[in-house]
Amino acid sequence: MVCECDRPVHGRNRRADPTRDRRRGAGDLGNAGGTIPAPADARPLLSVSRSRSSLRNRQRYPDPGDCAAALIALPMPEGSGEAVPPRPFFFSTHFRPQGFAGDSLYVYAPILEYTKHRRRKTRPSLEGRFARYYRGVPRGACLHHRERLMEGSGMKKILAAAALMGAVMASSTASATELWDPQLKGVNEGLAAGALPPKGVYFILNNYWANYQKRDADGNRVHGTNLTALVEVPVLLWSTGLKVFGADYAVGIAQPIAYTDFEAQGKGSGNWGFYNTILIPGQLSWKIDDFFIKPGLSIYLDDASTTPADLVKGKRLNGGLPSGNGYTAVQPDLGLSWLHDGWNLSADLHLTIPVDATHAPGYEYKSGVQFSGDYTATKTLDKWTFGLGAHQQNQLNSDTLNGREVKDSIVASYGIGPIIGYQFGGLSVMATWNHNVYTQNDVGGDFLNLRFVAPLF
Repeated sequence: MVCECDRPVHGRNRRADPTRDRRRGAGDLGNAGGTIPAPADARPLLSVSRSRSSLRNRQRYPDPGDCAAALIALPMPEGSGEAVPPRPFFFSTHFRPQGFAGDSLYVYAPILEYTKHRRRKTRPSLEGRFARYYRGVPRGACLHHRERLMEGSGMKKILAAAALMGAVMASSTASATELWDPQLKGVNEGLAAGALPPKGVYFILNNYWANYQKRDADGNRVHGTNLTALVEVPVLLWSTGLKVFGADYAVGIAQPIAYTDFEAQGKGSGNWGFYNTILIPGQLSWKIDDFFIKPGLSIYLDDASTTPADLVKGKRLNGGLPSGNGYTAVQPDLGLSWLHDGWNLSADLHLTIPVDATHAPGYEYKSGVQFSGDYTATKTLDKWTFGLGAHQQNQLNSDTLNGREVKDSIVASYGIGPIIGYQFGGLSVMATWNHNVYTQNDVGGDFLNLRFVAPLF
């Protein structure tokens, strides 16, 4: 297809051609200037409209009539015939959906043109919902030129998000890493991070419920991005009783299971799936008087049930998000604790380093390195424990998509809330609630974690 919008145009010529002056509706998007034929099953996401104000831009920018719509190629469903190279879209997330799929082979997307209709109070709902994000992009520019103008800017991601809202999109909870934050926010609050339990095998179950919304680079809420997530995190920890360099030694494994229901993904009962398996090959804990220090290592395997790559390939997720990340990561851990007279002051610190990227045809997304910390200040009186917990997450470098840096992909998140626990014999029960006080390029809101810890033998 040849874009005709580079030729010189003049307002006088435009008025002389009434066929180019008419208002285009959803039904004639496929034949704008005869340059782009519309497929039979094409679905318009928005109708293109113009006002007199848009004519004033004509001498500076090409006329939308020359490229009135763009054909977005979507992945073909399995068994449906010829494959079409996918065009990845992403909705800035740590909630970051990469790629999407539709019910039919093509979704016909018109130019996302924003004009101020002073006398017309109605506009297509999708355009109205995201109109405030279109400002700063020339109204007369066609999609071909908009790609150039928006290259390397946050506007490109907003427009992609708008299109995804009209079809199918994805993003996350537990991650602007591509989707999930590898280290779940605040999941270890309330624990003595630097110490290990006595010799034995222990079972830990975190029941983590979150109600989040996407936040932009300024920390503002993005409407229409409500996310409900339930993450079950069962952990087996073996405190071996062995001494290594004078430290207690332990190993463990965790297999989280995630449920997500995302408003922007459309109707459905949500998606269940296995998150990446977490191997803990070693933790060493030294005790110096009332101080404890515990370095360790965690490895996230690339074995999640569904990942963002599945979205790029056209898989539907029933109104939910992929259950895990599509890459392997290593995570050095450091736990520090001061335990004295029932007091527990602890910091659980992590540095998550992706070692590869999420891959799909025409798509390679590499998440940035992320630092996270869970903090605890509690007092135990008899069988009761009370206190405060807090968490932070900070991404240290930008994500990359196909080797190019993704703007506004560095996340920051901070939260705080109360902790209460009770000891039922050998069973420890602790509840933690946190509210995000500031979130940037991530999902934020409230989470509640109910943790059970019990010795098996």
